[in-house]
Amino acid sequence: MLEILNELWRQYTERARVLLEHPPTDLPLADPIDESIRWQIRRDPIFAPHAPNQATLATLQVPELCSGERAAPLAFVTINPSYDGREVFPSITHIAEHGAGALEQWFEQRFAPTSNDIPLRHGRRPVRGKFPNPPTYWTHGNDHRGRPVIKGRTQKSTWDRLDVATRLCLGELTPEQQQAPLGRAARLFDLVPWKFAKWGKLEPPRKEQFLAEGAQWLRRGLDQHQPKVIIACGQDVRRKMREMDGTETQVPAYAAGGPQSGWFRLNTPQGPKSVPWFGVPHPAARQVLDPVTRRKVDPFDRDIRAIAPSVRAAT
Repeated sequence: MLEILNELWRQYTERARVLLEHPPTDLPLADPIDESIRWQIRRDPIFAPHAPNQATLATLQVPELCSGERAAPLAFVTINPSYDGREVFPSITHIAEHGAGALEQWFEQRFAPTSNDIPLRHGRRPVRGKFPNPPTYWTHGNDHRGRPVIKGRTQKSTWDRLDVATRLCLGELTPEQQQAPLGRAARLFDLVPWKFAKWGKLEPPRKEQFLAEGAQWLRRGLDQHQPKVIIACGQDVRRKMREMDGTETQVPAYAAGGPQSGWFRLNTPQGPKSVPWFGVPHPAARQVLDPVTRRKVDPFDRDIRAIAPSVRAAT
């Protein structure tokens, strides 16, 4: 994965240097990657909330292709990583400061059972009465005296829900996996790896540009990781997964009329290999009305429970 990340980050760094030297205007940029950088630079209140007052290479956050360990059998794919200028997250200058290899390890250990500060704060924070420790979202802040501190929050709903979904889908986990289901048993990929907020605010043509650019990196990442099962979360991700593979084939023994499924063709050193993929709503999807019971249901939880037996059979 290091070779892929090196290329992704190098491309991003080169473009960021140009845009920092030539302040962006409000005119649309033809390239979506350049525009994602500009959103961080210009501190757009919609697309870059909590951005620092003055953008530099030290504040521009690098693209996020995946988080979690390389041995994880399950791969979740969501649309794009959120942006928060306060987040403890690798910037462009961290690549030179710590090395791409150290940052790759940071992403691998991002959901580790306990926290660590090498090279940047990551891992889970202990919470009394909970096992495993919940995935933790670390941010820069100040204490009651105004001194800089690193704060940890566990209310990152997407990570929490993927942690639970991993346990539901895989059933029996090893003792090591039980300490960090998301991270050790499942790896999180982002179809659009460039950091900005408010995917839903984008116009459809711009979304398609981002999806087309991101699909190339996602395929390379999945080819390198070689998961046993892929779970695509959200409408745009499900559609793009289907387009990337070019097949409508349902996974055998999977209930007709259930969540979308198919086979995804991975390119491995031994040749092409097909693995099952399943489509579910995004973890943050709103509740919907069940037409039979007339009660509101959680669509993500409903579909995760529906696919769980098939996921276990494939892993």
